[in-house]
Amino acid sequence: MFRFFALSWDDADPKQVEACDVLTKALRASDDSFHTSFDCQGVRILCSRAGSPTFAVHLLKHNGGALLGSVFKRHADCSDEAPDPRAEFDTPATNELISSRGRSLMSQYWGDYVALIVEARSHANPVRAVHVIKDPTGNLPCYITSWRKIEVLFSCLGDCVRTGLMNFTANRSYIESKISSAGFDAISSARAPVRTIDSLNEVTQVQRGECVTLRAGGGQTRSRQLYWTPTQFARSEFVMDNVPEAMQALHATVRSVTSTLAQYHDSVLVRLSGGFDSSVVAGCLKATNGDLRTRSYTYFVSGGRSDERRWARLAAEHCGYDLIEVPLEPWNVRLDSPAHIQPTVAPVWAALAFRGRDPTEHEIFRQEPYTAVFTGDGGDSTFGGESIPFAVDDFLRLKGVSKGLLTLASQVALRTGTLTWSVLGAALRRRMRGAAMKDYYEKRLVRAALVAEHLRGVRLDSARHPHPWFAECEEVPWHVIHRLGDLVTPAEFYNPFIEPTSFSPYIASPLYSQPVIELCLRIPVYTLFLDGHDRGLARAAFETEIPEQIRRRQWKDRVPGAMQTLVRRNRAYLRDVLVGGILCSEGFLDRDAVENALNGKFSTQQFYVGELMNYLHMELWLRNFAAVKAVAIAA
Repeated sequence: MFRFFALSWDDADPKQVEACDVLTKALRASDDSFHTSFDCQGVRILCSRAGSPTFAVHLLKHNGGALLGSVFKRHADCSDEAPDPRAEFDTPATNELISSRGRSLMSQYWGDYVALIVEARSHANPVRAVHVIKDPTGNLPCYITSWRKIEVLFSCLGDCVRTGLMNFTANRSYIESKISSAGFDAISSARAPVRTIDSLNEVTQVQRGECVTLRAGGGQTRSRQLYWTPTQFARSEFVMDNVPEAMQALHATVRSVTSTLAQYHDSVLVRLSGGFDSSVVAGCLKATNGDLRTRSYTYFVSGGRSDERRWARLAAEHCGYDLIEVPLEPWNVRLDSPAHIQPTVAPVWAALAFRGRDPTEHEIFRQEPYTAVFTGDGGDSTFGGESIPFAVDDFLRLKGVSKGLLTLASQVALRTGTLTWSVLGAALRRRMRGAAMKDYYEKRLVRAALVAEHLRGVRLDSARHPHPWFAECEEVPWHVIHRLGDLVTPAEFYNPFIEPTSFSPYIASPLYSQPVIELCLRIPVYTLFLDGHDRGLARAAFETEIPEQIRRRQWKDRVPGAMQTLVRRNRAYLRDVLVGGILCSEGFLDRDAVENALNGKFSTQQFYVGELMNYLHMELWLRNFAAVKAVAIAA
């Protein structure tokens, strides 16, 4: 897996110079795969072996810094489906990055990267600055901590821990907000700038689309600024609601980013769920380089009432891909094996997915060395499926009360199982009064039945959405938020169940790429909801990439009761971990409520099953910090 570890220090301070060398030696002693990629002007970047052709170190000219990860030079025409080339930073490109302090990355490039741009000292500015920039939609994380006045930037917490020089403590405020709200992020202050609460007291995260500037000279200082926000693309002057134009742009952009992500690989694997989104990605892959070796796989539940194999077979046959069918029995998963989870900056909420999915993929890798796994992740949100309830809101925002409003409201009502006048009335109320967080918070509280009484709803009192992207929004832009999917949550880049030195393929999700996200934010929800169909515009745009049966399909098969059975069969383990763990002993959870939920009369009617799994992930995460004070109050 690709990892980086970067240091920024005042090279005029002998103590900081010495401390930097000590930390570098400790890192290399713990993992000799790290090598120095950049070392100049008080900035040192060390990277592990990438293991995937997707990730690389892109050095800027004249010691101007580096971009770590995957970076592509973006073409301006959204109707052009040609792949984008890998970025090359010659002297003019480097000068533009430095003069704009990295802002030009947001409009001229895309990918999955972290940039460190060094602004050298000058007579006008005697203090050296490093601009640390995270791309808007990628998953490669960037965190910042300090050690002996050195600023340490890293992607994987385990690398810091293995040096033996750093200790980390969980932030009590973060735990309170996550536990009391069933996993929702709360904000640290009602005053601007709005920031989510850091999970570790000693670590802060560089958010997607954010620039953190580090200045050395007379002491390290930090400043932060968002270079990219999703709301800017949904403004009325950028709207693309002409159906033929939007359809062509959507088709070309998804084709372009898919071929861009595939062009540096010889063999890739496709996760075929049998649904619409993964079928679109599979179909777009088919149109890429003819030398690309592609294989697909799907899960199925043996003997279950739900079976996606029929649909996955249709998609695989349409593309000419070999399909591997993997039996899945979620109720037989043992949560107590493996017991150890690598230290991470925050709890890994998708731990169960990592545990069930990755062994299958690694078994396939042993047959052929695939270097990327392509997924349809993000399609539900990006193509507008999750924002259907707000299609009328978007219509009112852009067109007001005009022709077509009542028809749209009736289509939304039919799709959501409500009444036309209820849909229209709710949208008009939000238009006049503004959308708020209250209703959403109340839904979250339903999923927090096992929390200690004094913590229920703690910190859920802000009228604004907690993500920094929406700090300046007077009301909650749900029509935007529901098109972002998992992008509003922290990235989960590393598998916590394997050593970071192990090989892991790149997970390519074209539908979460920056060009696709920005385009779909420009297309109104009511246009994405074409003809009253879930992801209607996308269904029309990709009719040649997918089988007709999947294009017409308006539902997704599920596995009813799987999670409930999983929890029931693992309740002895869950009881031991939670009742005797930190969350109960520190008073975050109601010990009696947890015991009653997991007793012999087990019934999921008294709590939300996902709630228990979230608490398990939080408890196992906290164990990695038990050697020091595990739960601390931020200073």
